Amino acid sequence: MIKDSFDSKDGIVTASLTGKLTIEEALEWINSITPDRFPVRKLRILMDASDVEYAFQPKQVRLIISTIRDKCSGFDLVKNAAIHNTPREAAFSFLLSNHPIHNNYTHQAFSTKEAAMEWLLET
Repeated sequence: MIKDSFDSKDGIVTASLTGKLTIEEALEWINSITPDRFPVRKLRILMDASDVEYAFQPKQVRLIISTIRDKCSGFDLVKNAAIHNTPREAAFSFLLSNHPIHNNYTHQAFSTKEAAMEWLLET
């Protein structure tokens, strides 16, 4: 499950991922990321995935990459900071951060919220 909230002052979406997350749930949430829903030019996402288990295979990350690519064009900048506690889930983030998705998209994995926020708030 993914629950999110939006701080329009900082332009930060805070997403909490919990339980077993299917590829369908992940794609549905990514597809909800639109300039109408999040009316900022620079979108920053703080994704707390410390309590999630991805219920899909690494090869399915290509579907996530394709969906993210489609959504990035609506923003000048998209920064996604993912917080992970387990090596398997962190590996998914490394797949995303090491793949060229879009020229305005960056993704980094972190082990703490503080480090993730510091990176998100950099210019």
